[in-house]
Amino acid sequence: MSGLEGLGLIMLIMMIGVIFVGFPISFTLLILALVFGYVGLGQTVFDLAYLQTIGLMKM
Repeated sequence: MSGLEGLGLIMLIMMIGVIFVGFPISFTLLILALVFGYVGLGQTVFDLAYLQTIGLMKM
């Protein structure tokens, strides 16, 4: 594995570990999505999260 191919595996391992530590699942998924999205997409992930939130509130 090279580059971003192992990112999914690392995210899965971290998700299981953080849930076993005792953090709530909703916060775990939110924080991991933002952190790994930032690693994979860069600063664009925050723009996409903002647009998704606005789109959700329009419904």
